[in-house]
Amino acid sequence: LMKELVTTGMSRKSLCSDDFYKSRPDLALHLYGLPWEQHKEVGDALFGTDDEDIDDLKENGWDVNVTGEGDMTPFEKYSICVMICKQGFKEETVAAFYGRDRSVISRYKDEWMPKLGAAGADMSELDLEMNHNIFDEEVKRNF
Repeated sequence: LMKELVTTGMSRKSLCSDDFYKSRPDLALHLYGLPWEQHKEVGDALFGTDDEDIDDLKENGWDVNVTGEGDMTPFEKYSICVMICKQGFKEETVAAFYGRDRSVISRYKDEWMPKLGAAGADMSELDLEMNHNIFDEEVKRNF
């Protein structure tokens, strides 16, 4: 019964469930802009490393494999902010998904939006010239 409840309707538990997204593969694309597994991989790549700036995240429980139980995890807060950025959901909407008050979602945004902004700024500084490309010069010329 619990597994069915987790995978049949939108709730905090279902939004953390791999099985929920397996049965609705397009939902993660809608909510996060990526398939569920890729959303988790991007989050882990951005915030699950040993970088000194984010050691506090690891100490505070960064883990993409969450259950939707207990205290809200850093990954869930990250996911909420990605959802808001991707779909422009109002805080009230996300609060209803997660069974939280709107003011709590606002605090999560205050905490995580700057982190997402910093990650985006870091990504925008990547060298986009072809000199780092794995393709040889002939392949590059054909692009």
